[in-house]
Parts: sequence; C-alpha cells; structure tokens
Amino acid sequence: MRDAREILKTILTTNMTGGSQGGLMLPEQTNKFIDLTLEYSSMLKMVRVERKTNARGELDTLNVGDVVSEGATEEPVGNAVGDSPPTDEEVKPDFAKLDYTMKKIRSLFDMSTESLLDNIEAEQTLQAQADGSVAGEPTGSFRDTIMQAYAKRISSDLELLAIKGDSTIVSTATKLLRLLKSNDGWDVITSTGCHYVDAGYKNVSIKLFGDMLASLPAPYLKAIKDLRWFVGPRLYIKWMTDLAARLTVAGDQALLGNPAAPLGIPLVMVPLIPEDKTDDDGTVTQTGLTFIWLTFPENFIFLQRRYIETYWEFRPRRDKWENTTYSETDMMVENKDAIVKATNVKVDSSSAYGA
Repeated sequence: MRDAREILKTILTTNMTGGSQGGLMLPEQTNKFIDLTLEYSSMLKMVRVERKTNARGELDTLNVGDVVSEGATEEPVGNAVGDSPPTDEEVKPDFAKLDYTMKKIRSLFDMSTESLLDNIEAEQTLQAQADGSVAGEPTGSFRDTIMQAYAKRISSDLELLAIKGDSTIVSTATKLLRLLKSNDGWDVITSTGCHYVDAGYKNVSIKLFGDMLASLPAPYLKAIKDLRWFVGPRLYIKWMTDLAARLTVAGDQALLGNPAAPLGIPLVMVPLIPEDKTDDDGTVTQTGLTFIWLTFPENFIFLQRRYIETYWEFRPRRDKWENTTYSETDMMVENKDAIVKATNVKVDSSSAYGA
C-alpha cells in the first residue's frame, strides 16, 4: 500500500480539485459543497438561494403591483376612434433590477493526520469487505466525508455573515470581525426601508406579534400562511416557556416542544440572530437587545458563486493538514415593503411589550 501521506495528498488535492496543488473545485464538488452548506444551516436553507457564475451582475425581481383585470363588458380605453393611446392604463410586469457584488471569503481550518488516517483505514477495510479484495486506496465516500466536515464548519460562518454582516466595522482584530466587515448582512440591509415596530426595550408578547402583523401591508396578508417570524434563540425559549406555563392546549403543546405559531404564523428559531445588540435611549445604553423579522423566507436572497477554490497543505511540525477555502457570496432583500421588523426587543426585560 502506498504511503499514507501520499494517499492523503492525492485525495485532498487532485481528486477534489482536478489540480495537483489544489485550486478550483470540480463542478460536481462545487454543487455538493453548496448543498451541504445550506443543509447544515438554520436560515440559509429556507431563503432564496441564487447560484451565479459571475461575481457581479443583476438579479431580476418580478413585482406586478397594479390591477390587471377589468370587467369584460366595458370598452377598454383606447379602442374607440379618437382615443389617446392607453399609456396610463397599460399594466406591465415590473422587472426590477438588484445589483449584486460577491465578496470573497477565506475559510481556514486544520485536520489532524491521525483523524484522516483513521478514516482512510476504516474505509479501506469496508471496501475490502465489500468486494472481497485486498484493501486499497479510499473511494469517493471518504472524500465526501472530508467535504462534509469542512462544509459544516463553513456553513455557520456564511450564515453568520448573511445575518450579522456589517461593512462599517472598522476593527480587524479577530477572525469574527474580519468576517463580518466583509459585507452587509440582512440585519443591516433591513435597517431602512421596511416597516418597523419599536418594542421599547421590552420583552416579546402577543401584542408585539399583533402590532407587527398589523404593520404589514394588506396585499401580503393574502399569503399569511407563507409568512414566518424569525427570532433569536433566547427569545424563542422565552416565548415557549411562557406559553408552556399556560393551562391550555397550546401550553401543553409548548411543554412538549411542538413548534409555536403565534397568530397562525410559524415561529422560526435562528440561533445566529444576535441578542446582544445595544441602543442609546438618551439616558443610558440599553443592552441585551434583539429583533424579530416578519416576512416570507424567500424574500431574503443568498447568492453563492459557483467557483470555489480549496487548497490543502501538510505541515510536518504540526502534524496537521491545513485547508484554505475561498468562496464568494452576497446577500440581498427582494422586497423591503414585505418586511416588518421589531426593534429594541429586550429578552431579559421583566416587562412585556404592551404591558
């Protein structure tokens, strides 16, 4: 059998990228990698995902916002002799354009030689048992295992950027800050142009949900079952705990951990929604704040470029394989008018909104 490190080099470079030194992932590997990053996320797998070839471009959005029907017995404007062309009454699909610019992300992590060798030996044994031959080199399943390992790690980072990214961050002292400053996430994007309910540094309540729903323009309520509340983990737990304390059927369901649906709209827990935001109320700095989104999941857009580079290098002194993966992403919102955002929600407040 060939030397273990030689086998590792073959698997981690040539077979995963098509190049002996690593580089651009093979197309089938790229698609699988993107699928895995979405699978391991909480929110990204629910939103609209666009896989693009170019790093820059335009994204079409379709919005037919006017009346397109009329009584068939009525004479359409512009049909009679002498009528002016019906320019004012023409209804055309409004194909808005959203410009996107992908930002490159560098992901770094290590894997020990021992863990890689253990996986290789296990796969060799299983392969030999399956075909009755002498154990040889690992098959594609081991490469899939490796891909799953680092796709799972990168998935959390990409979702963190999609939610909390803020290009105005100045400091680059940590990897987290360098990640977040690379692009604006949905929290920043939805800070203007949406509909807002200020919770006034109070906790979640059914009144808060009701005021948010009432703030959503009526046309979107036609698809109320498609709406979702997106909340952070402690806010979700707070709501479920309060609900479980009630001596009702809903309380029993919450006690069993069944999903909540305030006002008939599913409540989605997104662990990476921040719950440590701050705000100056004019007297003191309020801490421990979070927000709630009410919208359609596909209103959030996550763009991923189809070109992903990955490089593996063995470091003898550390006895570890280092992986460096480059991916490119961007985040957008299709229709801000279809978003209601509750701001200044304080999970630890003893007072509920509206009380």
